[in-house]
Amino acid sequence: MPRKFSHTLLILFLIYPHLSTLAKQFQLFDMTGKMPGVEKVGSGYLSKLCSSKPARLLDPEHSSGNNIRECLKNTTLKCPSIVKKRVSEAYFESNRRELLKRVPVKKRKRREQGWLSGHPNQTDYDLINRHVLLSRKSCFIISRACSKRGLSSNSISEHESTFPLFESRSWGSCAIVGLSDDMLLHEYGHDIDAHDVVIRMGHLPLTKYKKYAGSRSDIVIFRPRALKRDHKDHRPSDVKAYLCKNPFSKTNGGKRAINVGYKSSFTAVKDSESIYCDESQGKNDVAYLLLNQLYKIMAPHKKPTTGTMYAIRLAFSRLFSRLDIYGISSGGGGTYFEPEAITKAKHGTELDSWLLHHLMKNYEEELQTCIYN
Repeated sequence: MPRKFSHTLLILFLIYPHLSTLAKQFQLFDMTGKMPGVEKVGSGYLSKLCSSKPARLLDPEHSSGNNIRECLKNTTLKCPSIVKKRVSEAYFESNRRELLKRVPVKKRKRREQGWLSGHPNQTDYDLINRHVLLSRKSCFIISRACSKRGLSSNSISEHESTFPLFESRSWGSCAIVGLSDDMLLHEYGHDIDAHDVVIRMGHLPLTKYKKYAGSRSDIVIFRPRALKRDHKDHRPSDVKAYLCKNPFSKTNGGKRAINVGYKSSFTAVKDSESIYCDESQGKNDVAYLLLNQLYKIMAPHKKPTTGTMYAIRLAFSRLFSRLDIYGISSGGGGTYFEPEAITKAKHGTELDSWLLHHLMKNYEEELQTCIYN
């Protein structure tokens, strides 16, 4: 143990004697596996944009700020293309934590090495850059403009009139909120609720965690396999849309057919709309293509988390003037509402976190994306 760190612990125990008891009950160490070739993920680089406080960016003359419903209903005057306003220098802060401590939980073990030695290398960087540029022409979140870029199926194009008109950067500032227990280390609730749009990974407990995770749920990501987490008590009343409802249903012949009116028990909020996605994992799902190829060469025995997949899909959509990512960590811990759970070893949380930080650091102008973990 480094001398400086041990001295710090000694001082803390002298000031707060009860910490010595807690230290005996819990193992205080970082679960993150070794990440060859890079410094500690998240250490000391936030762009000027990401160092600023989030704020609503939509022109108040054209939108109330909660404009997703207006965009869905094709009221184009209420969903204009916008130019990001300059955030006041007064909002800039320099005291964001550079390194995260793990939430102490019994019997946690350090994860295996995050990826193979020899990475990241120039080949990895070129792969990432190629997919960032490719994503300019992709259209994973389906809108009327997608027909011009090409969709994975002609059956989708036939229903172009049913899709909304989403213009580039028209959704203002957005927060996508993951499930990580690292959320409990920061009181980000106010910052999260300050965005134009708040996107969540399902119907999740918020009442007890408002100061950490915020209280708004403008868009909920539709994940049928996560229906077991769909608790009626947690269904928010302010959901305006469900993201990535699948417009397809399988027929008896095994072929896929369009089903714009597809519903399920997950759609439980009155008057909520559906935002469809081109989920064929083809040319329009560039985030999937990037993660699939990157994992094959860097961490072949692991898989990305769903949260990371959707965070990159949203960044590549370029629908936002600012995309802030919360609740995705490198440590493989539990959720903020179930901190004793542990992420499955098959998920490469280290690679996920490194990739998101790399995109933030190197593609600020292109993606306008920030990660706060």
